[in-house]
Amino acid sequence: MPKPIKVLILAPYPKGDRGGAEVMLGYMEKILTELGGSVTIRTWNDSDTSGLRACLSQMAPLMASLIRTKDLPGYPKFSDFDFILSTELMGIGVHHPRHLHLFLGSYAGFRSKAVRPRGTLHRLINMVLIRVSAILERKAGGTLGALANSESLRDQLESFGVRVHPDTIMPPTDTERFTFGHQGDARRRLGLQLTSKLALFAGRWEYAKGMDRMEAIASMLPAGWQLLVATPKPFGFHRDNRPEILFRFDTAHADMPDLYRSADVLLLPSRFEGYPQVISEAQACGCPVVTCVEGPTRLLKQAGPPLSLGVVNSPDDPRNWVAAVEAISHPDVYPTVRNLSRAFVEKTSSLPVVLRQYHDLLSKLCSDLPWQYPTRDFGLVPESGKPCNKLDSGDLA
Repeated sequence: MPKPIKVLILAPYPKGDRGGAEVMLGYMEKILTELGGSVTIRTWNDSDTSGLRACLSQMAPLMASLIRTKDLPGYPKFSDFDFILSTELMGIGVHHPRHLHLFLGSYAGFRSKAVRPRGTLHRLINMVLIRVSAILERKAGGTLGALANSESLRDQLESFGVRVHPDTIMPPTDTERFTFGHQGDARRRLGLQLTSKLALFAGRWEYAKGMDRMEAIASMLPAGWQLLVATPKPFGFHRDNRPEILFRFDTAHADMPDLYRSADVLLLPSRFEGYPQVISEAQACGCPVVTCVEGPTRLLKQAGPPLSLGVVNSPDDPRNWVAAVEAISHPDVYPTVRNLSRAFVEKTSSLPVVLRQYHDLLSKLCSDLPWQYPTRDFGLVPESGKPCNKLDSGDLA
């Protein structure tokens, strides 16, 4: 039995269900452990930042990772560890021979595409912050470079001069937990006394996530449809209910499988994301997805119809969303879309597939470390047993 690989993961927040990044942290701990790692996680909570530096990190969130990472024990070499995986901007200044940075998003990309415009001064400030963000993201990459979770995020990062691996690895999905279930039973467990068709929006209710787009879409949904907005902990906040919108605040991640099973379709009109976890989770539960987010839409277009019916090309026109909802929920295609959505996840982002992708990547980048080939499967495994990031309809048949 080879000696365990000492792995350090650097992340802003502890693993949990605060958001997609914290859920992803739990997955990465599981993946690296399965590959033979003895994993340690260090977050902002482990830094001894105090005084003026602590105030500065609160006043300037963009600088928080830079400041707090420097106050972690062992910085900058972390010589007690064999391999380091950093996220967000916590790779800046780290000097280790085996350091890989994982991008789940991009501050520069977010600010260039998803910040609400508010006058000339605000635009000028935002332009400066985009440049600063790009500089910091270029410095976050490790000695082994950086990895993106979608092709579109990779391309965005490269446009800002970030050194990113050509290969991408999608966020993993627990296909044992997120699976098919009876819609009526799921609605009863959640206390949803609904008989209408349900369009689900899951995420922070804000401009960047397409809040204004959702409000316009809700007002145009066909008769017999209702929109459910589920905001995660701790991002729930008060909004007045409208007849066509049902708000569910402070939604725990434990409730998400039943929310996907309760819905007839998931809507995601975000202005910028890498590869949203909710896309794969919903598909694994057989909930078709309608989205404009470039990361998943690239793969959905490659898959072709009927999955590509959920791609919205002009997202600011609510009529395009309604047309996509009607097309993908049509009785002639809906059962097929549900099954193909599940198959799509099994082939692209199920935990066994992602485990093997990380094994292959790390074995190439750190061939001197004894990475173990995963022999234990989680969830359903594609028949081929091979990871696949590009699909066509034949692959999903």
